[in-house]
Amino acid sequence: MSAYPFLKDNIEALETYNPPFYAWLSSQDIDEEKLTESLFKNKWDMLDWKMENGTGMFESVPPNAIYKSWKAEEKPENSATFIVGCNVGYGLNQVLMSTPDSHKVIITDPNPEMLLACLGQTDYRPFMEAGKLHFCPVDENILMSIIKELDLQFVYGKIYLRLDMPSQQLGPEYARWSATIRNKLESFTVEMTTLRLKQDVMVGNELDNFSRILEDGTIAPLKGAGHGMGAVILGAGPSLAQFGPELAANPGQAIFTTSLQGLPAVQKTGIKPHFCIGIDYNASMGRVYEQLDHEWAKDIPLIYSTKLDHEVLAAYPGPTIPMWTVGGLGTFALSNHEEIFDAGSNVSITLARFLDWCGFSHVLMVGQDFAWKGQVSHAAGHQNSGAHYNQAMLVELENADGGKLTSTIQYMTSKREMEDDIKNLRTPFFNLYGGCAVIEGVRNVDM
Repeated sequence: MSAYPFLKDNIEALETYNPPFYAWLSSQDIDEEKLTESLFKNKWDMLDWKMENGTGMFESVPPNAIYKSWKAEEKPENSATFIVGCNVGYGLNQVLMSTPDSHKVIITDPNPEMLLACLGQTDYRPFMEAGKLHFCPVDENILMSIIKELDLQFVYGKIYLRLDMPSQQLGPEYARWSATIRNKLESFTVEMTTLRLKQDVMVGNELDNFSRILEDGTIAPLKGAGHGMGAVILGAGPSLAQFGPELAANPGQAIFTTSLQGLPAVQKTGIKPHFCIGIDYNASMGRVYEQLDHEWAKDIPLIYSTKLDHEVLAAYPGPTIPMWTVGGLGTFALSNHEEIFDAGSNVSITLARFLDWCGFSHVLMVGQDFAWKGQVSHAAGHQNSGAHYNQAMLVELENADGGKLTSTIQYMTSKREMEDDIKNLRTPFFNLYGGCAVIEGVRNVDM
């Protein structure tokens, strides 16, 4: 195509430098008629793309006015830019030419015709060869793998997310895909911030726990041990107090589990879990013992992250089993010998992943609220029950009935992470819905 002088060369380069994107683009249903009819010169005598309403993407505002603010002013050499919407290349080219070679640029577009239009106008081979330019398909798994490769940019620089304004005229899919990327970036930011600030604490905890870990054995025999059984994750949200006593009266044959910090709240409902999990590396986890009934807990096994504070671990009254988690010694030294778990950003996520690994046939979530009504964020007995939150960290949302809820940025990040997990885990998940945050992808049930 004479209107697309660089398309063939760029496509061949993608096959070499970015096989996942090449495979995705090759699988798309391309409207070739649109490619031949949509390119034109607009009133500014600039290359433009004719939209379905007959007007050009840039007929209202020329590219220079839109993209002059797309500058990576803070640590550009250590940073990266995500661009959602490529049009015919104006925004992408602005970022490529105005940033250092070390600045990573990731371009993504839900419209394959626009990607081909962009690839046809500029020779991007030098940027791909240099590792500066990366194309991302509309695939959440590949997106997350790309984000995880930007760990150095998260730690030492900044990630810029640019939603292309002209592209938004083509449809709502651009805003939706941009929101997905923003959510993924926020989740990874939480993870990287934790690692950056607390890596020394977590690895120090593992060293303090090392001899204890060796004595406590391995979690490996539990793999697949839940086959044919159901499990219940007991969160410590406000609805635990509503449903807990009913479950205690009729527990059935399910395996009940909760977090270490959730034990006192669970005890108040009359339920005794079969085991609990502790992943928080902070010494403040020791506050749980101010309310924990040691006699009651002495036969409840604790599966603990090897990063758990050693004093918190030493104070637990019951049996203990270690769980090596990503980001510590196990990742590098034991990956061929032990199961290394990605604990996620919340202990309920850890529990969901662990129960799936154990092979349970289904999982019911109780007290998994991620938000609250009024002032009470946790069930009575939890160490954060009655806590006051920084207003800057609070967000408002609605429940399934449109009622007003309060939550935190951290809880919303964890909720999205759980929703992403549930799409990919083999085990079906159900939620005993208590009127708080709606967990997408989970079937709500009642008593």
